[in-house]
Amino acid sequence: MLPNDQPGDEPGLLSQELDLDRPRPSIAAVRDWTRDGLSGLDEDVLEDVVLVINELVSNAFDHGLPPRRIRLHRSSDLRLVRVEVDDASLDTPVVGASRLNADRGRGLIIVDRLVKGWGVVDQPAGKTVWAEVDAVLPVGRDEPSRHDHPTLTARSVS
Repeated sequence: MLPNDQPGDEPGLLSQELDLDRPRPSIAAVRDWTRDGLSGLDEDVLEDVVLVINELVSNAFDHGLPPRRIRLHRSSDLRLVRVEVDDASLDTPVVGASRLNADRGRGLIIVDRLVKGWGVVDQPAGKTVWAEVDAVLPVGRDEPSRHDHPTLTARSVS
């Protein structure tokens, strides 16, 4: 397993990395890169990882400074996916708040609901925001994928 407090460089990881500045990819291209890199992962888990990456990369574009980079790690036992997004800003992310406008700021609330854990590691020239998604399906899952249903039930956030 990866430690929860620092970027992962451990042996036995399946990893890939993407520069988010030269040239700056669209968020859709980052989502496609993620899906390609995690092919074979359960669809529900994959879509959770894609949503987490969407939020963390959007935050890096909106609030961070270049250089920006994303790393995607999958444990060799295929039980954990770790996302790491670097940027040069020293500002720590704030859950539920956005300096852009009052209609924003819910991305980290979404991330917090989807992941096993997440955090921020200060770096000499910025920070790394990381999140870990459990890639193990519950034993005996007998309900259909939530992506098979046209409607989802909203969960209130207090």
